[in-house]
Amino acid sequence: MINWTLFKQEIKNNYRLTIIFVFILILYTAIIIAMYDPQFASSLEQMSQSMPEIFAAFGMANISTNLTEFLINYLYGFLYLIFPIVFIILVTNNLIVKYVDKGSMSYLLATPNKRSKIIANQAMVALFLSFIIIIFLTLFCIIIGEILFPGDMDIKGLILVNIGLFGLWTFIASLSFLSACVFNESRKSIGISVGIIIYSILVQMLSQFNDKLDFLKYLTPLSLFNSLEILKGDMKYILLFILLYLVSVGFYFIGIKVFKRKDLSL
Repeated sequence: MINWTLFKQEIKNNYRLTIIFVFILILYTAIIIAMYDPQFASSLEQMSQSMPEIFAAFGMANISTNLTEFLINYLYGFLYLIFPIVFIILVTNNLIVKYVDKGSMSYLLATPNKRSKIIANQAMVALFLSFIIIIFLTLFCIIIGEILFPGDMDIKGLILVNIGLFGLWTFIASLSFLSACVFNESRKSIGISVGIIIYSILVQMLSQFNDKLDFLKYLTPLSLFNSLEILKGDMKYILLFILLYLVSVGFYFIGIKVFKRKDLSL
């Protein structure tokens, strides 16, 4: 299903954007790791007790002196969600909608490749670039964490959490992919993707803000990923992030079907 010539070309077209986001995420990760200190964690705990709603809204309700939990608490609730979402939407737009917008999709479709192969190839590029980012982040956390705080990191747990995190990214990518296959204009495709994701983030933040609003977590797919529970090995949440992968496959399948039948007006 992969056209390697096109695949390599798209990697070349988007590698600079990938490097920028890898650098940003690694920079923030390095800052958080450098901040880790049991005494500092105690200060944060006091702050969280004085402003529990604010900390909870940004996914930082559980303060821990454990390095792995510390990283998960301060990276996975917000930073590792927002920046990858922006990256995924931008890359998906570059790979699909921009071609249609500019009318250059006709050049791709003029090749001996079927529509389904071309669009599946574009989806694989976005997933591959996201996979590169998660690999870099995982290795960076493990290496820097072990150098600065040897023996204080649950490496297996961190890897499992990142497998779940990539499931969430894959879900977001599949949603963005489906939107790009449905709409021919960047403003519509990006607008729908961003709108759904902003809604999901706001609903999740509200559900964490107040116990009375806890029911809202059932109205957003983001609740299927719970990093701290995955770290603890809770099978329920492991199965939930597997569900994210399965739903993503469904969205990709629907997107390919839609793209095969749509009138591109080229």
